[in-house]
Amino acid sequence: MNLKRSSCAGILGLAAATALLAQPGHRGYNQIYNFDAAVGPTALTGTGNSLYGATQTGGTQGRGSVYALTLPATAGDPWTYTTLYDFGTNPSDGYAPMGVAIGGFSGGLPVLYGTTEGGGKFGKGTVFALVPPQTPGGTWSEFRLHDFHGTDGDNPLAPLVVDLKSGTLVLYGTTVAGGASAVNGNDGSGTIFSVTPPTTPGGTWTESVLYSFGPGTAGQLPNHVALGHGPGGAPVLYGFTVIGGANAGGVVYSLAEAGGTWTYNVIYNLPPSTVISAPTGLTIGNGGVLYGTAAAAFDVADSAGLVYSLTPPTSEGGSWTANTLYAFGAAVNDGSDPQGGVVVGSNGSLYGVTSGGGLGDGTVYSLTPPASPGGAWTEDVIYSFPFNGETSAPTSLVVGPHGVLYGTTQYGVSTVFAIEP
Repeated sequence: MNLKRSSCAGILGLAAATALLAQPGHRGYNQIYNFDAAVGPTALTGTGNSLYGATQTGGTQGRGSVYALTLPATAGDPWTYTTLYDFGTNPSDGYAPMGVAIGGFSGGLPVLYGTTEGGGKFGKGTVFALVPPQTPGGTWSEFRLHDFHGTDGDNPLAPLVVDLKSGTLVLYGTTVAGGASAVNGNDGSGTIFSVTPPTTPGGTWTESVLYSFGPGTAGQLPNHVALGHGPGGAPVLYGFTVIGGANAGGVVYSLAEAGGTWTYNVIYNLPPSTVISAPTGLTIGNGGVLYGTAAAAFDVADSAGLVYSLTPPTSEGGSWTANTLYAFGAAVNDGSDPQGGVVVGSNGSLYGVTSGGGLGDGTVYSLTPPASPGGAWTEDVIYSFPFNGETSAPTSLVVGPHGVLYGTTQYGVSTVFAIEP
């Protein structure tokens, strides 16, 4: 089934669509929702007074779901949890959705786009859209926009990013397998792809492989991409690979479009045995600076992970500058194994989560930039998750208005939480 282009009415209204409402008067840590099971909730997104997310398991079919959490009208009342779609409801559905991105509006509600890890017509994952009902309380409609079949990608393990800058919807994403190297029984090393809507209502969406990874020093197994823009507003995608590169520890790369041609460049070769965290990957800050996290290296003593930055060159063709902003383990109970990258607050501080350390089950932390260039960043633990058999380690974080942080925990008992620093 194809999604008609007209379903994305109001798509250019996205500029003000990512605001999340804080709940006044409730500072500190608040658990918004408890799934009562380990369902693998992915990173959150939001608009208006609702958060949107996905679970990789659970739902009526056990194949994952997409949900909304709506802010209560009265402070202190519980948030309202609504299941928007259970995967497995339709034949050839995908399973294990990797999150959702907002790509437009219909009737005041967002049109959501995402990927599933597996399933679909060929069993290698899908790109899907969820369109809100035309009348309040109606059923959301799921459309499979693309079924991966191998040479065009296989096993997308990261959410999509949405580009509306040119006035046309474009979805970008990655797969960790498939591509041009998926031949003769080889699973392939992954792809970077785009998906665009049809030019006429009811037509077929178009998936294009922008880059195929393969053997060599360019990296393999790409993760989530971040979207920037170059000269004239041309799209530039930034991301990392889990393995490969000159040091076999993966690479940070850019993929830039100019005149219809995409050019891939390795920005930085990551150190050996460094495991880069998922699912949110890199974050683009002011001046095009890239921020990322690295989990503990398996073969490095006392390694607890780090937060790093990559600063673009001052002249064309120059080298990017890598800096370690903070190495975990520098203070007692400061956390270990950072997960899910970092987010940038309005004050320039970075926020993130660790899956270990603190009181035993991870932390939410902030990194405050130095008062003068070249100084040390200051790490503060905002919240420590106790190791009590009931909660579980945090895996992702987003920031809303007034500095409110929203996140999910994935292992043990999955939850959605809010923190107002």
